[in-house]
Amino acid sequence: MRNLRAGRRRLTGDLRAMAVPSSASRLVAQAGRELLRPAGLKQQGRSRLWLDDQDWWLGMVEFGSPRWSQGSRLRVGVMWLWGATPHARFDVLHPGRESTDLLNEAQFSQSIRSHCGLAIDRVEGYRRKFRGVAAAAEFLASSMPTRPTPWDQYHAGVAAALIGDVVGARAHFADVLDESADGLQWLGDLQDKIRALTELIDDREAFCAWASAVVADTRRQLKLCPLTRGAFAREQNGSPSA
Repeated sequence: MRNLRAGRRRLTGDLRAMAVPSSASRLVAQAGRELLRPAGLKQQGRSRLWLDDQDWWLGMVEFGSPRWSQGSRLRVGVMWLWGATPHARFDVLHPGRESTDLLNEAQFSQSIRSHCGLAIDRVEGYRRKFRGVAAAAEFLASSMPTRPTPWDQYHAGVAAALIGDVVGARAHFADVLDESADGLQWLGDLQDKIRALTELIDDREAFCAWASAVVADTRRQLKLCPLTRGAFAREQNGSPSA
């Protein structure tokens, strides 16, 4: 009987623990509707992820759910849609990562609303920073980490090629091709893609057409609205990019 009662106590505690994250998610969604939605962001389904759609890149605000506690961890960043990734991911991540635990609903709601304010400021900063592909290319080249990943070099190479910087694009792509892909299927696939892209670098119109098609497909997989024209129509026509 003692074991049965102990089991019941554990079960009741588990059920309570399961109910609290649901309350946290409800409060996060409520704050998002009241603060993030008027700022132009949209919730992805019923998740804790909110998206700022900028055609060829996404601003992302995530209120992550900690695995071992009941609360939220704020992450704000950017995803480049030319990456051909069928799920949301952070290609650029803001260094600020505020967190809060759910102690009670009033405290948690106040903290989340404060985090929403921080998120809006950071999203607006990205909007100003990445007004055009040229600005993104400059950022990616100038902010390259000391030990860049193949994806860092890939994104910088794509952005360089889109603005007609053939030398810069080839240099970034060459760094990826110099990596050893032994046992790394993803890197081998990325290198195969880059080898194909090197054939397009000298033809800016063709490269922009490829990138526009990739962005359109990525948007489809992320269930975003289709664009009325190619993502890089200006670049494809040879127009300057801000």
